[in-house]
Amino acid sequence: MDQKGQNFVLKIILSILLFVPSGLFAILAFIFTLLANGKFKAGDFEEGKKKGKLANIFLIIGAIWGFISLLVILIVSIAFAGTITSAFEKYQDKLNGVTTESYLDDYDTEATTEATTEATTTEAGDATTEASDATTAAATTNSSAVSDAWSDYQVCVDGVVYTIPCSINDFVANGWVVDEDDASFIVNVGTYTYTYLEKNGIQISVDVVNPDPENFKMVSECDVFSVGFDDWEELDPAAYYIAKGIHIGSTYEEVIAAYGTPSDEYVDEDSDYGYKSLTYEVDGASSYYQSLSITISEGLVSDITLENDGQ
Repeated sequence: MDQKGQNFVLKIILSILLFVPSGLFAILAFIFTLLANGKFKAGDFEEGKKKGKLANIFLIIGAIWGFISLLVILIVSIAFAGTITSAFEKYQDKLNGVTTESYLDDYDTEATTEATTEATTTEAGDATTEASDATTAAATTNSSAVSDAWSDYQVCVDGVVYTIPCSINDFVANGWVVDEDDASFIVNVGTYTYTYLEKNGIQISVDVVNPDPENFKMVSECDVFSVGFDDWEELDPAAYYIAKGIHIGSTYEEVIAAYGTPSDEYVDEDSDYGYKSLTYEVDGASSYYQSLSITISEGLVSDITLENDGQ
């Protein structure tokens, strides 16, 4: 077998040895993803979370292994290509009495130029992507007044107005921190869960949804579709409110004056605190999760939940 044939066989062997493990890790990631999905559907969220994490680990290992394998193949290919080129050049030198040093210098210069151009293009693309992300975040949060219509799904949180649904990262960008125990919790495709956001000792509740139609997401990667306040926290009425300035501590009469008769009103006749639950819904809404819920206790608003899953 000639030198060229030997090199070809060696490349095939290296490819098999290097890329087969990567494929095995990918298969393991797929299997554990299926297992995680089954656990979530069965309601075993803790076990589903563990399986999902294992799937992610296998996927990452497979990707790293594949990347390293590709580098090894490239290095070996370049090494053998250099050996063949060198032998050919020496043969040509003997025949023609000429050298190829200038040619190789030109080749090295061209390769360096191409690599520099590619790196510059990649950096420019990354910068453009970051600018686009910043523009998107700015579109969902601002410091202007909340709309007078609650069905515009705007809420002022610590002086910043959010239109829900929005990315949980919009809150994070304004200093809110996702509950440490929940941040890495895996949310199944198209499903919901709840968590808490905290800032300067104040805690608010949010419901999040995984908007990805194909992949699991951690809570810290999901979209917020519901925001809730309650009277357990000392909230500044000027910084935490919804449409027409309704806030924790507003009166029952102020709520009715702002939004009219609720779609549903429940009164607990046995409550010592005059407990009432008001629900406002949009006529013809395509989803159950498009509503405003307000709890009244002792004549004052004690809990507010505004939700819109964007369906």
